[in-house]
Amino acid sequence: MIIDDVIITVFAAFSFIFGALISSFLNVVVWRVPRGESIVSPPSHCPKCNTPIKWWCNIPIVSWIALRGKCAKCKEPIAFRYVLVEFIGAALFLCAFWRYGYFAPLAWVWIALMIVGTFIDFDHQLLPDFVTVGGMIYGVAVSILFWVLDSFTAIKLTNIAPEFFKIHPIDSLIGLVFGFGLLWLVRFLGTVAFKRSDGLRRCFSYGCYRRYFWLEGGNSNVNFIVIHWLNSRRRYDRAK
Repeated sequence: MIIDDVIITVFAAFSFIFGALISSFLNVVVWRVPRGESIVSPPSHCPKCNTPIKWWCNIPIVSWIALRGKCAKCKEPIAFRYVLVEFIGAALFLCAFWRYGYFAPLAWVWIALMIVGTFIDFDHQLLPDFVTVGGMIYGVAVSILFWVLDSFTAIKLTNIAPEFFKIHPIDSLIGLVFGFGLLWLVRFLGTVAFKRSDGLRRCFSYGCYRRYFWLEGGNSNVNFIVIHWLNSRRRYDRAK
């Protein structure tokens, strides 16, 4: 029906715009958190001349294009990565809406954590605890929420929710233990085999463990192999 199409279009547009807005804030998080700076104060400013950015110069994606990627004050270039992160976030929020419908906001939290963790890791080779530990807690909490509502209330979300959200809390916890435990075993065997106190730290840091622990919290342990392969390929490519 026409009304349904209009509603879907409105929600899709909202998803894209909201994703861009959130990702604009995530740019601040990615830049400031590793440096120990506040994400609240001072307000957004040009990294070259430190001039505070007016709100009309800080509209995600649009302002960067309108200003041709330059500061409105000093005319120095502003990194393309800022608008890239905004566009990636907007696109992923929109994709989450198309894939999960009205359950998309639950996936948006995962997307935000993934964006922050990915870009901080690329820049500093570290993963903040609020990303990894927060992701672990969130993944298990979502599975518990669906289980409680399905088991003890008249709200049967599992009947209408996408498969991604239908993971039983036990499966979620098993995923955590399986992903973390297997990598801990590899690290321990590396320590024994190479007689080094750091084992295979260069390959498997505690940040890696927490990343797997976090990702497996919202997935079944079958996905562990895929997650590990993607991470190992990224680290291999960086080492070349």
